[in-house]
Amino acid sequence: MADFYNTLGVSRTASDDEIKKAYRKLAMTYHPDRNNGSSEAEEKFKEITEAYDVLRDPNKRSMYDRYGEAGLRGGPHGDLYVVLHVRPHPIFQRDGDDLLCDVPINFVQAALGADLEVPTLTGKASIKIPAGTQPGTVFRIKGKGVRNIQGYGTGDLHVRVLVEVPAHLNSAQRSKLQEFADLCDSNVNPLSKGFFEKAKSFFR
Repeated sequence: MADFYNTLGVSRTASDDEIKKAYRKLAMTYHPDRNNGSSEAEEKFKEITEAYDVLRDPNKRSMYDRYGEAGLRGGPHGDLYVVLHVRPHPIFQRDGDDLLCDVPINFVQAALGADLEVPTLTGKASIKIPAGTQPGTVFRIKGKGVRNIQGYGTGDLHVRVLVEVPAHLNSAQRSKLQEFADLCDSNVNPLSKGFFEKAKSFFR
């Protein structure tokens, strides 16, 4: 199995900056455009690029350190490829060590504010939704993400609120909503007010 650290000429404890500098130096040396199309240089360039693609990514590097070591000690019989497939979760989306969760709220909760219970990997947590919260607002809950596989702490959970528009209203509900709308002026919807003021020139 290829020793990516040896390929880049760095130690196994090299920092991200050291790995980047080593790659850039080697890439300048072996780039095909600088070597008149030399096949040896092209092959070397591919090797250092492959090594850099793995070692520059914290997750790939961790997996390489964990499983590649076994391949290196086992002798030069071939390469070990480890492919991980993360099964999609019905609630959470993963971004590195962080998690994203979309939580629907109704427009009354968004307008008046509310205390909201949200799911986490270890149970439930509570967040405070301020009055006037807009759709797509993201709230962060520290330490409720995924534990770093290298042991560097735990990520955060980002809760994105989706304001649900009422559907299938009966006549009484429609009437109350229209009554509410009639009581509102432009100050109630500052985003709309600002947008249409900016867009006035396009309506002429």
